[in-house]
Amino acid sequence: MKRCFPWLFIAVFLAAGLPRAVDAWAQDAPSVTPDADSASKDGTGNQAASASTAPPNFKSQIPRMPEDFPWAGDPRPYADSRWAPHIDRALWFMLNDRTSPRWTHIAILDFLRRRFGLHERYSAATQLAPDLGVTITPVEQERYYRLTEPGFRFKGSLPEKLDTMDDFMTAALYCDVMPIPQDTLAQMLAKLREVDALPHETRIGPFKMVVDYFYPHLALALQWMREKNCVTDLAAANELREGLIRSLEGLVSRNGPDTDLGMEAMAMLGYLRVPGRVKPAWVEKMVAAQLPDGGWANAIDPALPELTSNGHSTVLALWVLLEQAVPKINDVPWVAPAEISSPTPAKP
Repeated sequence: MKRCFPWLFIAVFLAAGLPRAVDAWAQDAPSVTPDADSASKDGTGNQAASASTAPPNFKSQIPRMPEDFPWAGDPRPYADSRWAPHIDRALWFMLNDRTSPRWTHIAILDFLRRRFGLHERYSAATQLAPDLGVTITPVEQERYYRLTEPGFRFKGSLPEKLDTMDDFMTAALYCDVMPIPQDTLAQMLAKLREVDALPHETRIGPFKMVVDYFYPHLALALQWMREKNCVTDLAAANELREGLIRSLEGLVSRNGPDTDLGMEAMAMLGYLRVPGRVKPAWVEKMVAAQLPDGGWANAIDPALPELTSNGHSTVLALWVLLEQAVPKINDVPWVAPAEISSPTPAKP
């Protein structure tokens, strides 16, 4: 879910394979957080949202969060969690971030609102109001606008051999309304193995470990296909899912849970319905990196001229915390499948 991008279940299988197939998609329980008695608490029993010590290069234009936020009547399904104060601060940041190219962040926030039962003010309809100055990149407009406008349709075409993150995610996002390669899942598995085989020293780019962002975006694509009833090869989908879970765990271990890539990997573990694979120590370290304005940076780097929170890392960290804090999620699709009389055929 980087800046310029955000991100088959006509099941035919033998009855003998049904229990295993169903279990593979079952919701894991969230990981158990450390004993709350070991953490400082506020008067409600939640961990106190003490003001973070700002690094010397920290800069922010986010106004100070008022003491009465969240406001009276706001749904707080996470209220009993020790992470509640940190979620409140992250929501405050998201409400007040005025970085112009933030459409992707809003698309994610809108999904979190529906998934976790948050206030309507976090909806795309509210956050994309014309006077809020949100811009959308050409790639977002062309390929991903359906995330906030379900009736939108991609007007381009897909190659027979999918290769880029945009190829896989576009195929998944529109699999219910346009033909996609019949072997899409096989191609996703092949891409997973291709990325797995790359030496780690070759992955470094302007945005740390750029190639590794394929893992969370393949996870997004897989889950979108599942939500749209486009999975026709359940065995391949389960194999891909298990491979992605292992790879996402590896990303957090190698890069750290307090980095943008680590946060994205943990968010995708929640989206793949295994929030229990997110280790409590990872959540602790991520929370420790929350900045005084409620946001998170790509990574804490004292060498940078300025250290600023950004909406991308912050909305991902928010997703991670909500997966851990909300006892019962709303199992809603990110984009509901189109209401059509019969599935769109795959490309031969």
